[in-house]
Formats: sequence, C-alpha cells, structure tokens
Amino acid sequence: MTGGSYLGHTQWAVAPYADPPLRSVSLNITAAKMSAAFYQHGAPNIKNVLNWTGLIGKQERGLHAVVPSLRQMATMKRALRKIPLQAADVDVAGAPVAFWRDFVQHASPGDEFWAGADHDRADLTRLPPVSMVTGWWDLFLPLQLRDYAAIRAAGGTARLIVGPWLHGEPGELRAIARQDVAWLEHHLQGGPPPLGPPVRVFLQKAGTWLDFQEWPPPATVATRLLPTRLRPPQP
Repeated sequence: MTGGSYLGHTQWAVAPYADPPLRSVSLNITAAKMSAAFYQHGAPNIKNVLNWTGLIGKQERGLHAVVPSLRQMATMKRALRKIPLQAADVDVAGAPVAFWRDFVQHASPGDEFWAGADHDRADLTRLPPVSMVTGWWDLFLPLQLRDYAAIRAAGGTARLIVGPWLHGEPGELRAIARQDVAWLEHHLQGGPPPLGPPVRVFLQKAGTWLDFQEWPPPATVATRLLPTRLRPPQP
C-alpha cells in the first residue's frame, strides 16, 4: 500500500492487522494516532480541522475542492469569528459536515470516540517494511517521528526522510513519489534496496542533508576546557 496523509492513515488501519501480511507500506505524512493531530497538546487544532472540513465537505457534495483557495481561506477566517463554532462547517462547506460535528463534540481528553481510528496501540511487530516521508513543517511531524521510533524499537524495518516541507507541498509530494517508486521496486519486483542509511534529514539553514542510522540520533556531549586564566579556583 502507498499514499500520504489520509491515504497513509488508511494503511495504519490495515497493515498491523492484515492476514496474510502486506509486503510493504508507505506511511507518508500521516500518523498512527490521527486524533492527536486534531487536539495538539490537548488543545483543539481548529484552523487545520476547519480547513479540512471545508475541503471534504465540498467533495462530499460533488464539488471540486482539492486545494484550498484564497477565497476559501477568507471564508474560513470569517467562520472562526462566529459563535457557536459548531455551525462553522456550514459557512466553509455549504452544509453540515459530520466530521466537524464529531470534532467539536468529542474534544475531551481521552474521549473513547476516536479509539477506532487510532492505531498507536497496534502490534507493530506485524507491520511489513515501512517507508516514511515527512517535512519539518508538516503538521504530522512530531507524531510521525514518534511512530518511526516505535516501529524500530519493535524490531521493524523502516526508512525515514524529513525534508524542508509543509504538508502536501510540491517538494514533499515529489520526494514521496521518488521514495515510493524505489520502495515498491525493491519489495515487489526484487529491485535493489534504497541506498544509504535508513534516516535522511535536511539540516535547516545549512542547506544540506544528513544521514543517520537511527532517529533520534545518538546524543553527543561536547566539552571544552577553559584557558588556565579563566578556570575557577579549585576548592
């Protein structure tokens, strides 16, 4: 299975439970615990969720709305100023959207409503080899790094690329396509394995890529002796 964002999450809903197991998955720009992206640190992520509500609400009505437009962004800002927020979906999508109503009605910490959509407690030893691509500015980044570390800790095979991207921007999508093609060629057609260490991240400001064997990378402590004249007196 391949795909990003919502299509990445559908892989989480299948891969740990499939029998017979899948050959490989590409869990790109997504997270096992999707609800954590709705309520970051316990606070509702209203802007991202309302934007998503507008997109999927229009799609469900047969309207073309894959990428948010400037007009839609302006409509969303006006909707956020209104009370009650429960009705903001009508402003941005033209009709009630079930997902938005669920979001505002199940915002309490630990609400079991989302348990069926979260897979962070799945048996990770059942996952096939995993490819992950995400961005430093992607809304799923913290969750995806946590997922990667958990998969490796469970003994799974996984590769991770973190680039200088926002969620779904062209550079990120191109990186996903390149990595997915190489991943599928290797696991489905017996092609060569992807070259290099399993973790590749872009170093901000330096404009360069770094390779690691694991994530988070091993910690190092740098020490520097002070010149004699600056050293504090010994007791």
